Amino acid sequence: MRSLPAALLTLSLWHVVAQAAPPAPPPPATRTEQQLLDLRVESVVQLVGDTTRGSGVVVSTDGLVITSAKTVGKSRTLDARLYNGPSAPPHTTVATLVVKDDWFAVLKLDGKDFKPAPLGHTADLKLNDRVFAIDHGAGMGFTLSLGGVGVVTPLQPDLPRLQDPIPTLIPFNAANVGGPVFNLRGQVVGIMQSPDRGTRALRVEDVRDFLMRHRSRLPQREIHLGGAPGMVVSGEKLPPTDLPTTLTYTHGDILRLSLARGDKPCGVLRPDTFSLEPVQDLTLGTTQPVGTLTVVTTPPGATINVDGRDLGPTPASLDCMEPGTHTVKLTREGHDPDSRTVEVRAGDEHTLEVKLRRLEGYLKVRTHPSGGEVWIDGVLVGVAPLEKHAVTPGKHVVSLRYPGGARVRRELVFQDRKTIDVGEVSLPAPGALFRVDRRHINRVFVDGREHGNLRGWFVLRPGQHVIQAEDELGNVLTDSWDAPLGGVRVLSFQGDGGQMTTLLHVLGWSGLILGGATGALGLALLAGVPLGVHLVFTALGGALDAVHRQVWIPTVVAGATLGGPWLIIALVSLSAALLIPPWEVFLAQGEVVPTTVPDVPIPFTPTEGWDPRPVARARAPEDDATP
Repeated sequence: MRSLPAALLTLSLWHVVAQAAPPAPPPPATRTEQQLLDLRVESVVQLVGDTTRGSGVVVSTDGLVITSAKTVGKSRTLDARLYNGPSAPPHTTVATLVVKDDWFAVLKLDGKDFKPAPLGHTADLKLNDRVFAIDHGAGMGFTLSLGGVGVVTPLQPDLPRLQDPIPTLIPFNAANVGGPVFNLRGQVVGIMQSPDRGTRALRVEDVRDFLMRHRSRLPQREIHLGGAPGMVVSGEKLPPTDLPTTLTYTHGDILRLSLARGDKPCGVLRPDTFSLEPVQDLTLGTTQPVGTLTVVTTPPGATINVDGRDLGPTPASLDCMEPGTHTVKLTREGHDPDSRTVEVRAGDEHTLEVKLRRLEGYLKVRTHPSGGEVWIDGVLVGVAPLEKHAVTPGKHVVSLRYPGGARVRRELVFQDRKTIDVGEVSLPAPGALFRVDRRHINRVFVDGREHGNLRGWFVLRPGQHVIQAEDELGNVLTDSWDAPLGGVRVLSFQGDGGQMTTLLHVLGWSGLILGGATGALGLALLAGVPLGVHLVFTALGGALDAVHRQVWIPTVVAGATLGGPWLIIALVSLSAALLIPPWEVFLAQGEVVPTTVPDVPIPFTPTEGWDPRPVARARAPEDDATP
C-alpha cells in the first residue's frame, strides 16, 4: 500500500501519546449514545469463518454485507450472528461470499428485511471528531465504543490503491476486524483493520472504489418506475416503453432515461445507480416529483437542448422535467446561440422566454439611375437606394438591374454587425426611363395604373404609353409617349391652372385690399362725422347747449351719406374676393410642359468591380426571376 508508511507514522505518534498519558475510562453511555447504539446495532453482524472471526456491516435490505478480507480468509461461507437490539438475543444465518480482493469482501446473508447502514464520507472528518463502533468482544450482546479520530489527511485524487487510513482512539479487539466505524449521524466512514499499533480504519471511499471495480459480480438491482398515463421512457439500451415498467441495472451504471408524453419529449431522468438496495420505487410526480418548463423564443423554431439532449423546437412545454438545475441551450440557424441555467422545482411551472439575436451584416447601395432592383442570391430584396438591408453573414451574390433589363452582379462576403457600402452602381437601361417634375401633383398614373414612386426614375417597356397626373385640385393632366428602347424623358406636370389661375389670384388679392381699405374709410365717415361735429359744439357751448340744439341728427345723416357708398364698394370687393377660390377650382386646367431632353439611349459604363450580364429582353420582367 503506497500510503502505509505515513499511516504507521501517524499511529505511532498516537501510541506514544497513549503511553505518556493513560487514556481515561470510556464515558458512560448517555441517552444520545444509547440512541446511536439503538440506531445501528441491527446493522452490525458477527462473522465466524473456518479459521477467522470478525465483524461486518449490512448495507442493503436483502443482506449485502461489507467486511474486511481478513475476516473472510479462505472461507466461502461464514456463520453470521445479528441482534435485533442491544439486549435482544441474537439470531444466526449463513453468509455466502460474493466477491473479495486483498482488502474488502462482500457477503450475502441468507434471509430478507435486514437493517442497512448508509455509506458516508470522510472528507468532513477532522481532528478530535467523535466516531463510534459497535463492540461485541465480550460475546454477550453489543456495546458502544466512542472515540476521536486523528489527523485525517485529505483525499488524494487518482490513487492506484488505497487512501491514507483514518486513525481512531476507539478501543479495539480482534473480533472487530471488518467492523464499521460510524460518524455521529450513523453513516459508515470506515472499515476497521488490524489492532496492531492502534486502531486503523480503511476509508469508506476505498469501499466505494472496491464496489465499482467489482460491480459486475454484485447482484443486479431493479428500479420500479411509475408515472402518469401516457408517459413513455427510453434509454440507450431501452426502447420506448410505457410506464409503469421495471429497469434492471448493475451497481454504478450510468442511466440516462428520456421521458416523453405522447410523441412530445419532456425531460430527462437520472436514477441513483449507486444505491445498493435491491429495489427502488420511483413514481414520477410522487416519489420522484416533476416540474414543468415552458420555453418560448423570438423568433420561434429554435432547437431546445436540455442537459445535452435535443427536445424539439420552440415553443414547447416540457411537463415532466426532473427537479433541479438544468442547462438549456437554444440554437436557430442564422441567430446567436443562447444558453441559460434554469432551476426547476417539483410541482412548479417555469417559463423561459428568450429573444434570439439575428446574425446579420448590412448592405448599403445606390443605383444610377435610381430605382434599380436589388437581388441577393436570386431573391428580390428591395429597390435602390437601400440604406441598411440586413443580410445573413457569409458569401452572397448581389445583383442589380431594372425589370427586364441587363444586370450587374458581384460576390460580397458579409460579416455579423458590419455594413458593406458599395456606393453608386451604374445600370444599363432596360427599355425607357422617364422622370416626372411635378408642381402640385398628388398622384401619377402610367397606362391607367397608379405608380407609387413620385420621385426618381420610372422604368417603361419600349412602346406607346399614356402618362397622367392628378393635381391638388383634382384635375387630371394627360400626356403620351412612344418610348424607344433605351430612351429617356423628363416630363413636367404643372397643376396650377396656368394664366387664368394667375389672373384670379390677382383679382382676389385686389378685391381683398380694396374691400379692406374702402370698408375702413366708410366706417370712419359713418361714425367720425357726427362724433366730430358733436365734440365741436360741446366745446363751444357746452354739452347741454349741444343737446338743446340737436346737431346730432343732421350730422348722422351727413355721415351716412358720405360713408355709405364706400361701405357698399367694400362689400362688393370682399364678396368678389371670397368667390375667387370656387372659380379657381372651376377654371383651373393645369398644363403639361414639353420636355427638353431628347429621346436618346443612356450611355452605359459598368461600375468598377461589377460584372455586367445580359438578360433576354423578350422575357417579361415579372417572369424573369434571374438576378
